[in-house]
Order: sequence, then structure tokens, then C-alpha cells
Amino acid sequence: MATKTITLDPSESREVAFTFTPSVAKVHVVSVDGLSGSFQALGPVGVAQIYTFRPLTSSWRVGDTVYIWGSAWVFNKGDGAGEYTEEWYIDDVLVGTNEGYLAPEAYDNNEKIWHNTELRLAPGEHRMHVVLKWNGHEDRYPTTGYSTFEVPL
Repeated sequence: MATKTITLDPSESREVAFTFTPSVAKVHVVSVDGLSGSFQALGPVGVAQIYTFRPLTSSWRVGDTVYIWGSAWVFNKGDGAGEYTEEWYIDDVLVGTNEGYLAPEAYDNNEKIWHNTELRLAPGEHRMHVVLKWNGHEDRYPTTGYSTFEVPL
């Protein structure tokens, strides 16, 4: 702990500042001749390194209903935690979002299923990708590419 000795004459005041880097993130109490105060030491902010792979996709028909499925993994390889939002796109049109929290060195898997009555996709090939937003920032972390799937006739 740092120490400074200051001598003041009666009725004299002086601002005193010093730097202290605590080893523990908690509330620390400072006491000087019966006067006390406190400060909150925060832990390291850390940096998240989030990424995702190309989503897995599939589609199938049950009776008259066509289902479209997507699955995406989100990884945080950094030492900072935070919240993420996945934006799911089919043919570059936003079709859904998912939100979550990732601690350092954590991962998450999210799946979505849509009825084609919602999406109104024509039969044939379509493309899906996922974009990540971290801690509400507009910074976007795109997938490594698009996955394709067929909507059956």
C-alpha cells in the first residue's frame, strides 16, 4: 500500500492524490486520522473475441408444411464477458434474432425453425447466414460464409 506523509498548519487544506492498484476487485476503505472513505476497484474489462461458423441448415416437408431449420454456434475466445445478438438472414433478409450472454472461454448453440408459411420462400435453393453483434455495438461479426438449403416443391 502506498503511503504519503503531509503536514498541514491549522486551517490549511491541500489536495492529496496517489495511485493505488489493488490486487482484488472489491470495495476498499481508506482511513486517515479518523476520517474514512471508500472506493470500488473493478476487475479487468477484458476483450471478447467472438465468432461463429457458417450455420447448419436444412429443410423438409411434412404434409403441406415446409420447415426450415438453422443452427449456429457462438464462441468467445477472449477474457471479457458480454451479451451478444445473433441476426439470422435468409437470402440477405433478416428473418430472426437471438440474444445471449457469453462468459470468457464460453460457447453457445442456438437453433431456429421457421414454417415456410411465415417466410414465403419459393421452391429451390436459398442461402442462410448469421451476423453477430457484441454488447449492443453496431460492430458486426459475420459468419465465415453462407449455407445453402433447398425448399422442396
